[in-house]
Amino acid sequence: MKKTLLTLILSALGGWTATLAQTSGGIELTLIRNGALWKGDARIIAPGQQPSNVLRDLKVTRNQVTFTTNVLAIELRFRGKLTGDRLRGTVEGFQGSTQISRGTWVVTRQKPGPRGEVLAGRWSGTFDLQTSSPPGAQPGSDPAFDAKVAHRAYLADSPNVLFDEAHENTDTSAGRYKPFSDLITGDGYRVVPNGQRFSQSTLKGHQVLVIVNASGPRGRRDAAAFTEAECDAVRDWVDAGGALLLITDHAPFSAAATALAKRFGVELTIGHTFDTLHYNKESGDQTELLFSREDGLLGEHPITRGRDDTERINRIITFSGTSVKGPPESVLLLKLGSTAMDVLPPDRKPSSPDEPAPDHKTVSAAGRAQGLALEFGKGRVVILSEAAMLTAQVAPSGFRFGMNLSGNDNRQLALNVMHWLSGLLK
Repeated sequence: MKKTLLTLILSALGGWTATLAQTSGGIELTLIRNGALWKGDARIIAPGQQPSNVLRDLKVTRNQVTFTTNVLAIELRFRGKLTGDRLRGTVEGFQGSTQISRGTWVVTRQKPGPRGEVLAGRWSGTFDLQTSSPPGAQPGSDPAFDAKVAHRAYLADSPNVLFDEAHENTDTSAGRYKPFSDLITGDGYRVVPNGQRFSQSTLKGHQVLVIVNASGPRGRRDAAAFTEAECDAVRDWVDAGGALLLITDHAPFSAAATALAKRFGVELTIGHTFDTLHYNKESGDQTELLFSREDGLLGEHPITRGRDDTERINRIITFSGTSVKGPPESVLLLKLGSTAMDVLPPDRKPSSPDEPAPDHKTVSAAGRAQGLALEFGKGRVVILSEAAMLTAQVAPSGFRFGMNLSGNDNRQLALNVMHWLSGLLK
């Protein structure tokens, strides 16, 4: 059976797993029969975006259809039946063997297929998912994550790290980025939450500025997160010797950070990224991107080398995100391979309420990256375009993702990035 691409566009406002457990929006489905086999495309449309994945187990029997897809740690199982002129049914979300959500979907035929093919054609309609997990059973920081650092980098003269929380950030030092904050605190850094707009006075006295998933106001997450004056202030501060760690993610967060990234000659893709070859084979999820030294996807840099062999980065996993392109003087830390693809939003809106939404565009992401480093004036900049890699989250089913995912060097990457930004790594 031919596998097809299922583009899922889900809200990212409260974390991808929580949203997937409870959301609603539109759905478009195309079914085509090719001899004895059926193939199809589906697109789920909701506020914001979340990664693509592969549709599998497509079965069409008379007037019924079923198919399954995985999105990160979530398995979605669709089942539908033709009733009158509508195809309607149920959708269930699973993490491992645990059902976390269930709901309904209904579509109406927009374009018929060949005569005699009852389910062939293009359909569009709506879906609704409601959480079926116990209250509070959403992903959170992993209580088992080890934030202890055996050999602190700083025993005295702790570098001040300003952690931004003033720009509608969905990730904060006491929230999803608490494991990161705890880890670098254990390494000798002093973390100071920021609640003000950026200015010379705000940034003064700090050695590193950390920004994670800043965004526009609720309902307009893709609006610019920073004013032009703030972007200028950060650029000038870095130029004078400051260090910036800018972490963003797939749209809408990449759109919100575009203006600030451009101050350093960095281009952020407004979309999301997957790879049909370099991904986590254990999960089978093409949005869990794998960057390994063996595959040549880790750039040579003090961050990837560390201070000695014990700090050497060999394997990193990210969780979709988007892609970045830096200026010629930048070093790509997490290089996207020739099979990596960016899924971009449509370049136009429907011309009428009855017109189906235009398709997203899929383009090559080869030559781009999900992490880069550059020196800027007297300062340093690291930009990562996927945020979950430096969290340590655990789902109700026990699935771990981020620095707590075993067999990877994400935890060491967090330390090495900070070591380079603070000047410990030359």
